[in-house]
Amino acid sequence: MRILREGGWAGIGQAGLALFGLATTRVLTELMPAEAFGHYALTLGLVALAAGLFGTPLLQAMLRAIPDARLNGAIPALRAEVARMLARRWAAAAVLILCGAASAWLAGVLPSSALPVLCAAPLLLMAELIRSYDTNLLNADRAQARAALRLVLDALGRFTGAVAAAGALVPHAAAAVSGLAAGSLAVSAGSRRFPAIGPARVHGGPFDTARFRPGLLDYARPLVPVALFAWLTALGDRYVLGLTVGAGAAGLYAAAYGIASQPFSAANLVIVSTLRPLLFDAAAAGNRTRERFVFLRWLALAAGVSAAGALIARLCAGPIARLALGEDYRGGAVPLIPVIASAYAVQNVQQAFETLLLAHAKTGRLAMLQGVGAALSVALYAALIPWWGLAGAAYATLASFVLSGLLTAGASLPLLAGGGDHQ
Repeated sequence: MRILREGGWAGIGQAGLALFGLATTRVLTELMPAEAFGHYALTLGLVALAAGLFGTPLLQAMLRAIPDARLNGAIPALRAEVARMLARRWAAAAVLILCGAASAWLAGVLPSSALPVLCAAPLLLMAELIRSYDTNLLNADRAQARAALRLVLDALGRFTGAVAAAGALVPHAAAAVSGLAAGSLAVSAGSRRFPAIGPARVHGGPFDTARFRPGLLDYARPLVPVALFAWLTALGDRYVLGLTVGAGAAGLYAAAYGIASQPFSAANLVIVSTLRPLLFDAAAAGNRTRERFVFLRWLALAAGVSAAGALIARLCAGPIARLALGEDYRGGAVPLIPVIASAYAVQNVQQAFETLLLAHAKTGRLAMLQGVGAALSVALYAALIPWWGLAGAAYATLASFVLSGLLTAGASLPLLAGGGDHQ
């Protein structure tokens, strides 16, 4: 019963996140031409890369360490250390982004129109890291109602900020990105004043926080290339499009990609938020029976939801485009939606196998698999996009997800057969 209740709350949170995300895309594609939306989408991709390299591996390490820290009464120490490490990583990423943007502009590689939006990227990265830190802690505590409220309020803040900035101020990519960041940071500040929607502030107290650092770094280090490889697989196509076809094509593709993938990502996050703590706890306890029980239900649920979503996308691509995109984007998006939806149906199933590897701390193996998948993706993007443009990008994404999923499944399934139960 508790699992169903937690899944229901996670569903509410992800539904709110998806609806506000789709609403943001709908309004911005009405306000912004495809080239400006392309700059906006490419900057969001850059922020996603920075968050993946500098934040996600550390947060994954925190999630895996929480069961052991809970047994030793050291949760406050773990949280405090992760918060400090995240702050330092954000500062390093911000310096790299700003210096890289300035260098590219001075070298003539980056047009002047793209410089302002890149200068707004560190602010959005800060918002992403704070939100991820909060929601991961709430998820680990199985406080799904609070996590859902936190996500919905954050999505509302982002929508309000982006639309207000791009509509009332100027329809420029920099305004939209700055608005997203400002809205999210406002919600994060509010969550500190109201612990019901976010973790309370944690002080170091008598805990030796530094003792967690070596274990966190050992776990997180192999996940850094994983984040890069995952980014190349999921977002590299729009950058190849931007370089070969132009920012306008990248903007149209990103809009279609967003509305086709976001419902799948939201549904998958419901499953992950509900079942990942159970899988990690079972793996940490060495309870193979419980682990297999959780994993097989995860796999069946992900496969069923994803297959239904892919069918709906294929049958209803036209109405989806009319509902979710501005008029100038619809015609080009309709043939892309079913292909991208099918790719994310595969990706949702693949994540069950990836989480199994994480539960067993097989981060090196996951890094190798993701590296192979990224290499396949880049090769397919380079082969198909110059010839078939937007359609080539979509089919390259689908093919790379299928191949990567098969490799990951083959490498992770043997973990379920090992050992007996250890209570």
